[in-house]
Amino acid sequence: MGPSSPLGSRMSAHQPPPPSRSRAMGRVLAVVALGLAVVVGLGIAAQSLGAEASDGGLLERLRLAPFALAVAAWWVASVLAGPRLVALLPPTQRAQAPAGWRLGLWMVGVHGLNLALPGPAGDLAFVGALVRVHGLPARSVVAATTFARVGGLATIGLLGLAMLPFAPSGGPLGLVLRGAVACLALGAVALGIGALRPGWLTWWSRGTVGWMAARAPGVLAGPLHRIDAGVAGLARGLAEVARGGPRAMAITVGWSLLIQAALATSLLAAAAAVGESLPLAGLPMAHVAGELASVAVAVAPAGMGGFDGALAASLLAFCGLGGLSSALVVLSIRSVQLVALGGGTVAVAAAAPALFRGDGRGKSEDRSTSGPPEG
Repeated sequence: MGPSSPLGSRMSAHQPPPPSRSRAMGRVLAVVALGLAVVVGLGIAAQSLGAEASDGGLLERLRLAPFALAVAAWWVASVLAGPRLVALLPPTQRAQAPAGWRLGLWMVGVHGLNLALPGPAGDLAFVGALVRVHGLPARSVVAATTFARVGGLATIGLLGLAMLPFAPSGGPLGLVLRGAVACLALGAVALGIGALRPGWLTWWSRGTVGWMAARAPGVLAGPLHRIDAGVAGLARGLAEVARGGPRAMAITVGWSLLIQAALATSLLAAAAAVGESLPLAGLPMAHVAGELASVAVAVAPAGMGGFDGALAASLLAFCGLGGLSSALVVLSIRSVQLVALGGGTVAVAAAAPALFRGDGRGKSEDRSTSGPPEG
């Protein structure tokens, strides 16, 4: 199925046109600047209100070398998502796809657009750019992207379940966090298993959305039928990816472990940037709790609120930090993410203009500069 397939046509027909490249970049950078201003303001407030204010706030503590390392590690995590996705595409489509590292650079733009625009704007732009510029079938790209994300989530869940017996006790707060991590981790692993057997998606959609579509008035029946058909198409695409069996999931888990290692390194360096040392016994649980919570409240941009609260609580319970120190580490890692997104947005705009432009122009220029495809 090529870019002119029914699914590709439906995507372009029912989605509003994406913003221009300059407007999309401007929105991302404006959100980054606003976020940094908020982070700095919260850091100053924490310094003035906290009981440990004599130790210094965010700006006084900040060390540039570990902060730069944290930004670099976050970029590495994004770039590693590219080879993971390419490895899940069918062999015939890998030759059409850009190089894995190049797709990894695109992921920075995906995260930036998701942060700055409503809905999964980055993911839609990513799929659209691969379909229009490189001629990949939309269903395959959506399925591979979904499988990669679900497999990555399952990897975090497996890490959480493996770390639970070795995590510090953490007192009553730690007990609550352990229970929450266990529940979220089991749900994440269940989703990963479900991605290998996606037939249940079609069954569920027929029994819910399809059932409502058959009984809804005409004005609602059309959209409901399209949702039901879209879910069925996603299930077929996932089934194609899952035909790789354990190999497909092993590839996803392998790349995801590297990604999570890079993100944990970013967290460790971000803490060091504000003069905090995280014990290696508590670091994995703090990282896993933050990542799982960010997915659980994915309706907020960048997992805002869930990630921050879970990470701060885990730093208190499992890493032995005080209230102000935990708040400063959270502000530090958020600053790292914002700086990485800002710098990465400029780099992606140069390397993958189609992701921001979204109109398929410059097809030849993207092909000529992408280099030899890698599988």
